[in-house]
Amino acid sequence: LLEEKEKKQKSSLDTDLISTNENALFADPRDGRLGNPEGHQVFVEFLDYNCSYCRANVAAILTFLENNPNAALIIKEFPILGAASEQAAKTALAIKALYGNEAYGDFHEALLTIKGQLAPVVIAKLVRDAGYDFKEVQQMSRSTDIAKQIADNRALARQMKISGTPGFVFRDGIHRGAIDAKSIQGRFLAKQTQ
Repeated sequence: LLEEKEKKQKSSLDTDLISTNENALFADPRDGRLGNPEGHQVFVEFLDYNCSYCRANVAAILTFLENNPNAALIIKEFPILGAASEQAAKTALAIKALYGNEAYGDFHEALLTIKGQLAPVVIAKLVRDAGYDFKEVQQMSRSTDIAKQIADNRALARQMKISGTPGFVFRDGIHRGAIDAKSIQGRFLAKQTQ
């Protein structure tokens, strides 16, 4: 009974946090967006490219997006695992700024499917292998706009009580930790039946 009460209180707090931060979560044009750009089943992921749980989760998320043409995932770059994570996030955002959201999505997936820890040389190789101008990407990744976006994401994560990765925000709740495609689908099905 006490556990149920605590769960309801936490759920209520999460709902209040989502409501208070709705625009920052779901309407920031600086964020990358996977899936249907006009999709109505929208959720947010706070992630770090060196996070093993984020990497393990990528297949489930891509499966969900492929099987749900009305779904979209907003990526909040949230590098918390060191300098290489920071560089990867800044590089991904630079690619989005220079080459658009589709290029960002491809690079995002490439970063998450690398075996082992990311390092500057690996990130540079991914940029070059994708055919992007490395110097241009590197210069853009050092911009104050990108630094501000990451700082804003960190502040938003703190407000949302998300301290680790991955962290998922749905319009009706927060899921802290890894999630499978069936559970993502369940979040949207539950919302439709309410």
